Amino acid sequence: MTDIREALPNAEKSLKKLEESKDVMKITRYDKEEIVFYCNKEYELEVDEEFKALWRAVGVDHLSEGDVEKYLQNVGLSAMQGEERKRKAPGQKKPPKKKHRAHKILNTHLDNDLLKDYSEGT
Repeated sequence: MTDIREALPNAEKSLKKLEESKDVMKITRYDKEEIVFYCNKEYELEVDEEFKALWRAVGVDHLSEGDVEKYLQNVGLSAMQGEERKRKAPGQKKPPKKKHRAHKILNTHLDNDLLKDYSEGT
């Protein structure tokens, strides 16, 4: 949304009109950032209510990711390639971060030349 607001002078008004005409769809992410998607009416599909009910009736909450992957392999399917989570090898830990130690910065090199007394009385 920030890119659209920067590019269009009346972005909110324009997006509201597009949303009402169902040409775009706005989604709010977990970090409160809004994302705008174009809705291509050419690809609108009607989904049967019976299919929706069957889809919602099947739950996989009790299965782990490994169980789901095994089931998919047994049926001849594979998991999505781009969405795999990176798994750390057992025993690998992050290297410890170096601690920055606080220390005073002393300007001792300035004592000799720069801080001379130039008052008239001396």
